[in-house]
Amino acid sequence: SQTGPATPTPVPMNDFLLRVYCGEVAQQCNRGIMAYQQMRRLVTSPSSASDIEEHIGTVFQALNNVLTCAANVSKLLTTPNKKPLVTDRGEALSKRLNVLASSPVHNRILRNHVEHFDERIDTWAATDPNHIWASDFVGPLNIAVIHGANIPVRRRYDPMTDTFHFLSDQIELYAVKEELRRIQLAADEVINPVWPDTPDFHASKMDDELGETHG
Repeated sequence: SQTGPATPTPVPMNDFLLRVYCGEVAQQCNRGIMAYQQMRRLVTSPSSASDIEEHIGTVFQALNNVLTCAANVSKLLTTPNKKPLVTDRGEALSKRLNVLASSPVHNRILRNHVEHFDERIDTWAATDPNHIWASDFVGPLNIAVIHGANIPVRRRYDPMTDTFHFLSDQIELYAVKEELRRIQLAADEVINPVWPDTPDFHASKMDDELGETHG
């Protein structure tokens, strides 16, 4: 009988793996920050409301990228509950990058939006008898008026408060962006440590290299 591939033996985090994972964290942070900046440019510098409408798809694509990248950072900083292959990955990364459980990237609403948005739509489908809603709206209103009826807005971004709303939930995006920036800086220090810029240090470093070459 055929057997499946052998289960890899779990390994603990070490300095090399820490740098590898910090590289992934820094990439996700950078992509999330760039997506945030793109979104803000589109909603804060239009010449008219029609400009926002023209780019509405790009606005919500960038917004979704912010949330996805933040959720990915949260995943990297969380050790899986079931059979983790790197046994203390989440704890080691969180400690090294000084990310607390209360961090905006660990916002449960954010994670649920990315991982369980299909279930939330299912809940709406099962509980709303009218089955009517509006979506992808930029502005301060939480309802749309269609043919005189108040219709709930599924996805909404309010540029004035910098918050994303999905049905009754909301996420403060500025706080998420600032935490991504802080985490990225901390991760960059692990990936590319700053060497002391002193003559004695460089002289010692050169002596070491010469000794390795000619010793």
